[in-house]
Amino acid sequence: MAELSGSLTSVEIGSLVRFLCGLGKSGDVLVSDSHWIGQLSLSDGRLTAATFNEESGAAALEFIVLALGSADFEFSEGAPTQAPNLDGPDALAYLDRLVSNRRERRIQLPRPGGVPYVLQPTAGAALDEELKFDRLTLYLLLDIDGVHTVRDLADRHGILRTLRSLLKLAELGLIGFTERPTPNAPPPPSPSPDSSDQAARRRAAPGGTQRGTEPPEVLRRIKLWRSESNQLTHRLLGNELLKSIALTGALMLTLRTVVENFRVDGISMEPTFATGQALVINRAAYFHVGEQFLFGGPQRGDIVVFRAPPEPDLDYIKRVIGLPGDTILIRDGTVFINGEPLTEPYIQFRADYVYPADGTPLQVPSDNYFVLGDNRPDSFDSHTGWMVPLDNLIGRALVRYWPPSEAQVVRPGSTDTVHASASSPSAAR
Repeated sequence: MAELSGSLTSVEIGSLVRFLCGLGKSGDVLVSDSHWIGQLSLSDGRLTAATFNEESGAAALEFIVLALGSADFEFSEGAPTQAPNLDGPDALAYLDRLVSNRRERRIQLPRPGGVPYVLQPTAGAALDEELKFDRLTLYLLLDIDGVHTVRDLADRHGILRTLRSLLKLAELGLIGFTERPTPNAPPPPSPSPDSSDQAARRRAAPGGTQRGTEPPEVLRRIKLWRSESNQLTHRLLGNELLKSIALTGALMLTLRTVVENFRVDGISMEPTFATGQALVINRAAYFHVGEQFLFGGPQRGDIVVFRAPPEPDLDYIKRVIGLPGDTILIRDGTVFINGEPLTEPYIQFRADYVYPADGTPLQVPSDNYFVLGDNRPDSFDSHTGWMVPLDNLIGRALVRYWPPSEAQVVRPGSTDTVHASASSPSAAR
């Protein structure tokens, strides 16, 4: 089978990849809907790589499944053209989970040449005072000017992060999309009152939305705040008042250096944390000078927030399992550290994979940490092939404060090892 092509409307992408893997094929699967292009690579019956435009890895695989489920595909047999960026055996399992969730999570991507523009709430429309954005989404919203295309914004902020933020803003009814304007062309018309996308925006923001040249209320308030702050600064002539402001700023900066808020997004830490819960992170926990920690450093069982090596602009939350120099093996749902199994009472959903795939324990490199989510079957963590460098650690979970009914101090989980037995890797080998 040198070539195979068709449409994913007639064959599910998960079934297609499993079929090719079952035949032991090597080659590339190109998936395209004429606007966006994804590529999967196979090697000797294993799914080894995924790219979506210029992005790669598990996040690219997710966008291919969720956004290109109705695209055309073409398989070319031969040596794969992409270097591996997915963990072989687990990549198929991850693909299956994405496909099974596709009906609920399917997304419609904007065109690369589409121009996002800000929608203005109509008079009387209610503004959600609790509306919160991550840093990237807010920066992207400030960059949307009705001129730059989706591709322009993606070049500036990264394709996957840009698309996620654009979809979130569109879902909230804050932006719409039109085609690139031509020189001296009139502004794009307001969406039809009967259009399905405006109906969706009416559901997202009561009272409906309309095209406007003014920024939305949330941006208007930001600009007003900046203007009033500048005027206030010019009026601060008293030395005592200036000193008070400087002291307040220093205290706030110090507090920001020590603690930080973090909101859980996803199911990877269930049942310990659920999506939407909010935590306070102790940023001082991992302060270090060279190799010397000021407050003890990371310990096995710590729940940590860190910059994820596969997506450096995103913050992840996982549990520290392996310390530098430890050997790691995961088998039959049990984690073995240095040949001895861990007791993990916080685990409800155990691992359904073997790591490393060949059953040989892997040693954690110096200044790196092996992390896992508590929801082992549905966690993108170190078992997919990456670890967390020391300098990527942000802090340790300190307090869960939201929802109030579940507020509590976060304590490290018990990760005691028991003596090696007949079931431990050292004894089995």
